[in-house]
Amino acid sequence: MVAASVQAGQPVMLEVEDQTVELKPEEILVQTQPRPGLAVAADKLATVAVDAEVTPELRLEGLAREVVRRVQAMRKDAASTSLTE
Repeated sequence: MVAASVQAGQPVMLEVEDQTVELKPEEILVQTQPRPGLAVAADKLATVAVDAEVTPELRLEGLAREVVRRVQAMRKDAASTSLTE
């Protein structure tokens, strides 16, 4: 909520020891840090985070896809070789 107010150019109100303090947007520095295990990309309007943890299941799926890719490449090479002979 603070980051959105700062981006909108609006002041932020804080309660400090039973007193309300108003901070102007230029008095606030907003920094973001991704949580561990997340890959994050951001621009002025949006931030996207993706879980970057490689689970054992995901690793096996990647290996299976690589095997399929290599088999398809070998089939393509074999087909092009037989056409040129």
